[in-house]
Amino acid sequence: MNTVRQISWPRIFAEGGAIVVSILLAFWVDAWWDDRQEQIELQELLSAVLDDFQESIGWVENRRSFASARRESIVKLFELANDDADEYDEQTIDGLLRDVAWYLSDVPVVTSGLNTFLSSGKIGSLRSDALRRNLADWPSTLLWLETQISTDKEFAFDFWVPFIHKNGFNPQIARAHDRFPGDSEPDSTWKFPIAVRGKVNHSQLLANKEFLNILHTAWSIQSNVLNACDEAEKSLNESIGLLQKELDR
Repeated sequence: MNTVRQISWPRIFAEGGAIVVSILLAFWVDAWWDDRQEQIELQELLSAVLDDFQESIGWVENRRSFASARRESIVKLFELANDDADEYDEQTIDGLLRDVAWYLSDVPVVTSGLNTFLSSGKIGSLRSDALRRNLADWPSTLLWLETQISTDKEFAFDFWVPFIHKNGFNPQIARAHDRFPGDSEPDSTWKFPIAVRGKVNHSQLLANKEFLNILHTAWSIQSNVLNACDEAEKSLNESIGLLQKELDR
């Protein structure tokens, strides 16, 4: 009985309480640290997406210049076809044909950061509902852009190349100039390096209705590509704005 009376219950309760508090504090610190690391990782993922989208604005502008230059060359060929001149500047015509012969089929949007973020499973951690919906919509947006832009390559191999192989002279066209459409800087790597014999006057194509039909198809495709560039730029700017707001919080 005396032993029981000598136990210091207040001290036991105090020590027990201190142990409980220390355990709870340790759990809280761990949870805080995990949450902190989660936020840092989320910020890094979003920053990568933002960097890619900002870089993509430049790629979209380059693609717009490329498509615009090719469409302008197509219009010039139509204008020459409507000209009743007895003689044509064959070098100019070859240069315009050279512009039409190009194609680019890749979507001008950098998606490595977006793909990493979407596969991370962290989209539910975003505080902005608008950003969550925006980033979740990008796969369908990219699919639409790819559909619009891929027709450029299909046109080249299904229409342009077979027609020129039959009715024109590709090596001559490839030597017309060394300028990438939309780029004023010359680059010798774009120019076919070998001069070939047997020059062809491609002005004869201007009276060929099949050729003009093919040209019209090319004009329509470049118009669609330009529309896709406008939509891509609009989507990128919207995403960039939402990402910056999320990262600034």
